[in-house]
Amino acid sequence: HCLWLGNCVGELNHRAFISYLVAQGILLLWVFVAASSSLINGSHDPSADPGSEKRVPLSFLKGLAAVVCCLLCGVLAIAVFTLVAFQIMLVVRGETTWENLRRAKINESQQLPPLVRPYDRGVRN
Repeated sequence: HCLWLGNCVGELNHRAFISYLVAQGILLLWVFVAASSSLINGSHDPSADPGSEKRVPLSFLKGLAAVVCCLLCGVLAIAVFTLVAFQIMLVVRGETTWENLRRAKINESQQLPPLVRPYDRGVRN
């Protein structure tokens, strides 16, 4: 069950869930690049612009906001793309997150060997 979507992610909506994660990751990277370019292009010499010393606190706050945005978006993008990679690995293996996390208990309760995936219906199903 995905807390952020308020829905269970299963075989009928797994493609939509992965697409959602990829879109979120791309959006995070876009904001990261925009905030980074704001930091790079926003730094200027106050002595070159007369009267700009009065605006220093405002430019400092903008710079601080851009740094916080870069850090937050960078960390979240890494987390989202790690989750995308994990979900793609599960699709390739033909298993669900629940099955991956609880395989030992599932196999023990059904008296199966440790590496058997009891819910795998094969490539064609």
